[in-house]
Amino acid sequence: MEREASPAADGRPVELPVGPFDDTQTNEYKERGDYEGFHYGLSSYKTKVVKRLPHPRESNWTCLSWNPYRGGQIVSCGSDGTWAVHDAFAALQLKPTEGAKSVLACEMPTRLNSCCWAAADILIAAAEDSVASLWDIRQAPKEPIGKVTCKGSPINCLATTPLKPELFVCGGDDGLLQLYDRRRLCGAVHTLEGPSAAVHTLEGPSACKVSAVSFSLQKPSFLLSGDSNKYTFLWDLEKAGEEQDPEDAEDGPPELLLVASVANDNQLHIWQPKGSVFFEEESEREEDADELE
Repeated sequence: MEREASPAADGRPVELPVGPFDDTQTNEYKERGDYEGFHYGLSSYKTKVVKRLPHPRESNWTCLSWNPYRGGQIVSCGSDGTWAVHDAFAALQLKPTEGAKSVLACEMPTRLNSCCWAAADILIAAAEDSVASLWDIRQAPKEPIGKVTCKGSPINCLATTPLKPELFVCGGDDGLLQLYDRRRLCGAVHTLEGPSAAVHTLEGPSACKVSAVSFSLQKPSFLLSGDSNKYTFLWDLEKAGEEQDPEDAEDGPPELLLVASVANDNQLHIWQPKGSVFFEEESEREEDADELE
């Protein structure tokens, strides 16, 4: 079993469970009923915490992100505006009685809602005051190397993609996705105000706040976003600016491929769009959609 870090909303540190589980472990069968009256068998597993990674000031956790470019490195953010970088691999080498310490820490003036990695040594933190700031962890964390203000709306989520590491997207309370190119931000501290600073702005038919956003792992122009009104949106940035029929334009911009309504029933929904969503020409095989999963 892979070790995973799990943030705790009540201020507890990151905990790394040990695995795999013992084959002889007995699992207790439990029954739970939902509103439809179905019952599910649940197995109770026990994990042993092998190391705790404390966050500065023991503040409530809001988010964390594994560094996809460097193994074992984690950035965590707190509700008090602090972020910290941890080395999970180094922490695991310590004795059980030795407490792990963050490698680097920084304090910001407002609550942090989301974080992600733009490069091996560059992280992005999104704040409640609408500012997304870029930090180089090779330098003393006193000032960001760049920042952008997203139209005055609190930023709820961030996303980057290793396929195009220069891009990052912010989702906020105003229902907009703002796409930025960090190459325009690096260097001296520079602030870009309003939507004109964004490379592109995505606005779906629902004006509810964006709660989650993610790039495709196979195609960097594909984005998925979710809002507080139970809608999931699939976007293709390559279609931005394409001509549309008036009838199609009523459904949304050309880059909006799919809208799915997800029921609020506490169940996981898995969607498989048809190939026709991605390919318009008959010459392209629908089976190619499997490569996009």
